Amino acid sequence: MFSGDHSSCPPELQESAREIVNKCEGLPLTIIAVANHLCQAERTPEYWEQVAKKVHTDIISADKATSQVFYRSYKHLQIYLKPCFLYMGVFPHDADITASKLIKLWCAEGLLEPGVGKSSLEEYKAMEYLQELVSANVVKVRQRSSSGGIKTCNIYPVFWHICMREAAEHKFFHVIDSNGNHGIESQHRHCIHNNGLFGIKDVRKSMTSIPNTRSILCTGPHHQYPVPICLDFSLLRVLDALTIRFYGFPSEVVKLVQLKYLAFTYNGKLPASISKLWNLEYLIVRQYLNILSSGAHWPYLPKEIWDMRGLRHLQVMGSDLPDPSYDGALLPNLSTLLGISARSCTKEILGRIPRLKKLGIQIELALNVDKPLCCFDHLVSLHRLESLKCVIVNPNSKLQVVIPAPPVSLFPLSLRKLT
Repeated sequence: MFSGDHSSCPPELQESAREIVNKCEGLPLTIIAVANHLCQAERTPEYWEQVAKKVHTDIISADKATSQVFYRSYKHLQIYLKPCFLYMGVFPHDADITASKLIKLWCAEGLLEPGVGKSSLEEYKAMEYLQELVSANVVKVRQRSSSGGIKTCNIYPVFWHICMREAAEHKFFHVIDSNGNHGIESQHRHCIHNNGLFGIKDVRKSMTSIPNTRSILCTGPHHQYPVPICLDFSLLRVLDALTIRFYGFPSEVVKLVQLKYLAFTYNGKLPASISKLWNLEYLIVRQYLNILSSGAHWPYLPKEIWDMRGLRHLQVMGSDLPDPSYDGALLPNLSTLLGISARSCTKEILGRIPRLKKLGIQIELALNVDKPLCCFDHLVSLHRLESLKCVIVNPNSKLQVVIPAPPVSLFPLSLRKLT
């Protein structure tokens, strides 16, 4: 780009140049397309600042040859990968996506090839899909786990725009915004990148016109104040409202008997009627603030949780899993149990979760804790356990609250990860 008297980038353009290069994210075709555009344009700080703000929209779209190359990358994906790839467009273009969450959503949405099955093997297959998308250079790994697996990822912005275009054309999902939401009635999957829009009357009205909705995904930033979200959708299968805080339990939820995936933020007790969700496979309840008053703990899982035999993933921070209330109580499909209190790690409870592979124990300390908690006594009976995580919240260094872990040889032989 620079030659003759201008063999290097002028100082007044360098800041914008660095931002432009960063937004190209190492994609050679993007770099070439942007460089070609800048060669033919005015070299002023004001214009380059404008370019830095829209590298992946106007410029790449205007360069038809480059745009076609990126589009061919999508078209050449295996047919079974395309729905999973398009689904990533429900997240904002700059969002870092937790791989484990993405995989669970894929499974709950039924995006995997028929015949994969409804066991934990389904999630392993979904992880293979994600790795294939990374290998195809359409998805970028943002962070890896200690074992080398994909922990977080995102989609290259240029491919995100392809996702949005293809999703709109094929009615794969609809992004709710404040611009009228034309055509929303024919869509079954809806996402919202700004939770504050639920407070707009026209947005709420447009949502009431879509009774056949199957999925609602709130993928914007966390919203600390309650918003009037509409949940009158009898066919709803996926409700991801983790970024929305509920002050009271949304009673409409227990009527959504088709739900497979339910995630929301709520600090109170779950009602016994939660067990009416007999199709539910993924239940995630996050506390807004992780505060425990002296001598208090909130066992807000009802005993009816043992009736939810379809559960595969249960994540409830600091909660007690109640003792089984009858002899046949069993969670036969539960493979992931996260955030459960140390008090729940009893032989009676763990013995009724035969397929548990991932266990997360959370110990929340009150000021009057004066004796240790035995968290590890019965873990040896979990013959399928692969991952164990123990977290102490608000630790007091003067108190011995956890008995030293037993020798590694006494953990289940299946254990692969200990944190």
